[in-house]
Amino acid sequence: MASRRKTPVERAHELNRRIMENRGAKLRVIQEFYSQMVEAGERETAELVLVIRSMMDDDNKIPRWFQTAGFVSGAVTLLFFMLLVIAGILGHEVPSGSKFLVVVVLALGCALAATFLGGEAVATGKIPFFGNAHPLAISTTGGVAVLVIVLVLGHYFYA
Repeated sequence: MASRRKTPVERAHELNRRIMENRGAKLRVIQEFYSQMVEAGERETAELVLVIRSMMDDDNKIPRWFQTAGFVSGAVTLLFFMLLVIAGILGHEVPSGSKFLVVVVLALGCALAATFLGGEAVATGKIPFFGNAHPLAISTTGGVAVLVIVLVLGHYFYA
């Protein structure tokens, strides 16, 4: 009785199992598996292995310092606002002309932290130029969106 031929999906699961067993040598495991599939004449599976390899490419990894930069940005922003609270307790007040600067610091700190920590936000809207006409529509995501959102909310509620 002849054993049935494995499907490309079953082979992909087999490749995944091999990679999990030997995580330190992913590239070597993938290359060996690809060679085996070519020798066995399984063209579809060999092509699937190439796709999997390109998806696992290490060039697209986020640098390690990104999380540290996000933490530092968030921590510095938090410390700044803690100092503002302490100054308020001691009787010092932010001058009304400088409130927008406080909003800018908050927005930049939040945007940097969101960008570096991988946060996601979306801001869309229309900019009125002539009365009720909205000739310009905007849309942004990521840290820039956080910057826009915090600037708008901070200006509206604080400044």
